[in-house]
Amino acid sequence: MKILQAICCIILSGSVSAQVYVDHKIPSSLVTGERTEADLVIHKPLTKDFAQYEITFQPGIAITVSELAGGTFKSDDNRIRVMWSISPKEEEIRLRLVLLAGSAGSFTLGHRFEYDFEGERRVAVLQDQVIEARVGGVAAAAGDFRRLNQVIPGKLPLTRIDSLEVKMQDPVQAGIHVAQLRRDAKEARKVGENELKAADLELADAKKELEVNKSIADEKKRSARIKSAEARV
Repeated sequence: MKILQAICCIILSGSVSAQVYVDHKIPSSLVTGERTEADLVIHKPLTKDFAQYEITFQPGIAITVSELAGGTFKSDDNRIRVMWSISPKEEEIRLRLVLLAGSAGSFTLGHRFEYDFEGERRVAVLQDQVIEARVGGVAAAAGDFRRLNQVIPGKLPLTRIDSLEVKMQDPVQAGIHVAQLRRDAKEARKVGENELKAADLELADAKKELEVNKSIADEKKRSARIKSAEARV
C-alpha cells in the first residue's frame, strides 16, 4: 500500500511540475468595431522543443497577434496559432493579442498549449474565457493580470504507451494518429525553415551595413555605426 502511495505521489508531483498556466490582460468586455490590445504570458516547463499556442473562438470576433516572441503566426477559421519549432528557453513566453469584435454578443475563447517535453507530445487545455461585446459604451479596462489554469481531468489519463496501443488496435484511429504526426512534423519543419531564412536575411543585412559604415569619414559616427552593426552579426 505504501509503495502504491509513493508511486502516486511521484506521478502527481511530476504532473504538477509540468503544469502550464497563462496570465493575461484580456478584458471581459469589448466595444464592437474598436481594436483592443491585450498582453498574455504563457508559463511553461523548461523545454526548447516544438511548441504551439492556440486560441479558438466563434464567428463575430477577430484575433491576431502583434508580438510573437519569435514564433510564427497562423490563422484559419475561428482559430489562431503561434508556433515555435524551437520553443523559447525561458519559462515564460510573452505575446500581445489584438482583438476586434465585429458584432455584439457573447464569445468563448478556448486556450490550448501544445509542446514537446521529455520526449513526448503534451497538450495543456486551459480554462475557457467568456467575453461580452457591446455596441457603443466603454470597454472594460485591462486591469491587472488574471490567470487561466490548466484543466485537470477527473481521472489520470492513460499512459502514453497505453493510449498509443489502444489507437493502433483500431485501423481508423491508427491512420488518424499517423496522419496527425505527419502534419505536425511538416508544420514544424516549415516553421523552422522560415525562421532560418529570416535569420540569414538579417545576418546578410547586418554584414552589408557593416561594410558601408566602414567608409564613413567621421570617426565617431563610423565607430558608433560599426558597433551597432556588429551587435547584429
